Amino acid sequence: MRAIFSVFICLFFIGASCKKDKYHTIVKGKVINAGSKQPIDSVLVVMHDGIASGGGWFDLGGSNTSSDKKSYTYTDKNGYFEIELKGEHCADLSLRKNRYDWDYVQEGSVIGFKPYRDGLHENEVLEMKAEAWFNGVFCNRQPTAKDYLFIALFSGGSIYEPDLYNNGNTGNNGFFQPYGNYMTNGWSAIGDKYFCFKIRYNRDNQWFIKTDSVYIKSFQVYRDTIYF
Repeated sequence: MRAIFSVFICLFFIGASCKKDKYHTIVKGKVINAGSKQPIDSVLVVMHDGIASGGGWFDLGGSNTSSDKKSYTYTDKNGYFEIELKGEHCADLSLRKNRYDWDYVQEGSVIGFKPYRDGLHENEVLEMKAEAWFNGVFCNRQPTAKDYLFIALFSGGSIYEPDLYNNGNTGNNGFFQPYGNYMTNGWSAIGDKYFCFKIRYNRDNQWFIKTDSVYIKSFQVYRDTIYF
């Protein structure tokens, strides 16, 4: 009887351990700079068993069972990493490094992690955005008594990209004082990329449009004067 009971206990624990190891996720890839496309070293790569939400965890399969299992690693000098996690739920991966931003877009929503199903995922390329700032000064070359300036600032490399900071066509985003300059105030940008802008200004009751861009290196602040 004792032998039967012992066998039952062993089978119980084996079954429990198999349940906990339901998912085995392996991710191999590299992290690069979104602007320069160069590898980024020493990025902290974190994989969770489930996705953080409201202080708990839930998995992508629909279960809300909590788990605090995590795996950590860092990218090497070439930006490469390999990480794995055995757990109860589908895994999610996030990246962290000072002065870099990272997000993941899923079904049109920006989230702070990338979900992975069970199995091996190779050749992943993840991009992080290096910080940069636009503090440009817009200067009127031919100031008149009544001048108006509307400014549209774009974070990406094209004026057609959706992440627009100021909508210069629908609001007064910078009323230009005659005989003066309009200084922008620390707009966030993406390092090693072109920062685009469009200005619409009124001179002697005539409207003009100027579209241009400036290149900003990672961790730099653009402070130059832009004439119109």
